[in-house]
Amino acid sequence: QNVYRGESETREAPRVEASGGSKLSEILNLVGRLDVLPCLPSTDRRIREAAESSGAGTDVLTRIIVQDPPIAAKVLGAANSASLRLKEKVESVDSAVSSIGKDSVCSIVRSAGAIDLLNRNVNFHYHSFWEDALNCAAGANLILAASNSEQNGGAFTAALLHDIGRIALLEIVPDLYIQVPPALSGNDLVRAEEDIIGISHGEIGYRLAASWGIPSGIAEAIRHHHQPESASEAQDIVAIVALSEAWACNRIGAGSDWERELARSRELIDRIGLSIEAASGVFHEMASLRPAYFRWNEHADVA
Repeated sequence: QNVYRGESETREAPRVEASGGSKLSEILNLVGRLDVLPCLPSTDRRIREAAESSGAGTDVLTRIIVQDPPIAAKVLGAANSASLRLKEKVESVDSAVSSIGKDSVCSIVRSAGAIDLLNRNVNFHYHSFWEDALNCAAGANLILAASNSEQNGGAFTAALLHDIGRIALLEIVPDLYIQVPPALSGNDLVRAEEDIIGISHGEIGYRLAASWGIPSGIAEAIRHHHQPESASEAQDIVAIVALSEAWACNRIGAGSDWERELARSRELIDRIGLSIEAASGVFHEMASLRPAYFRWNEHADVA
C-alpha cells in the first residue's frame, strides 16, 4: 500500500533521526504526504463482506466506517475532495459514504491495509484510543441533543476524529511516540508530546485534516480540543468536542462530583449554550454510561 504520496509501496515510515527544528520540519513534511492510515482487521473483513452483499447499502458501510476513526477521516477527506466542484462541505460520515459510494469506500479500505493495531505495540493502547474516540462521539451526540444546537454531523465527526493525530504520530515517528507514557491524558499528554517529539497530536491531527481536505471546523476541533479557548473559528464545535472529551473520555464516572465538574466546565457549558439543568442531565448520563462504548449504541447514531 502507498502510505506516503510520492513514496514506493511500503508500510514503513521514513525514519526521522534529525533533531530540533530539522526533525520537526521532517515530521511536518511526512504528515503532509501521509496518504492513508491503517485500518483494523475487523473493518477490512466487514467492508469486504458488505461489498459482496447486494443488500448492503450505505447505512451498513457507515456503521462499519464510523467505528474505525482513521478510515472515517480518509472517507471524509475523499468526499470533500469530490465535493469541491459543488462547493459543498461534507461534515458527517454518513454523508461522506453516500457521496463517494460503496466502490470508493472499499478502495480506501483496501489501500489502507489491515493491521492488528490492538496488539501492534504494547506502549500504545490502541483500544483506549478507539474507545475514547467512540465515547467522545457518543458524548457529543448527548450534548447536541441537550443543547438543541444546529451543529449535527460536524460535531459528531470532530469528536470521533479528535485524537487522529495520535495515530498519525504513531505511523510517522513510532520510535519517538512510544516514548510518550501511554497513561497520560489531557494537557499532560500534550506537554509530553511536545517535549519528546516537538509537536502535539492536536497540531499533527489538524495538519493531517487540512491535507486531506477535511472541513475547517472539524480540523479546528481536532487542533484545539485540549485548549478550546485558543480556537479562532468553529468555537461551538470545538467547545462540544472539548466538553465531551473531558467528560466522556477522562474525568467522570459513577460517583463523580457534579458541583466540582460544573465549576471546571462552566465556560464550555456557557459557550455551548447548555442550561445548568441540561448540563447536569448530560453529565449524569455520561457518568452512568462511561466507559463502555457498547452501552452507548443508542446514542451513537450517525444519521
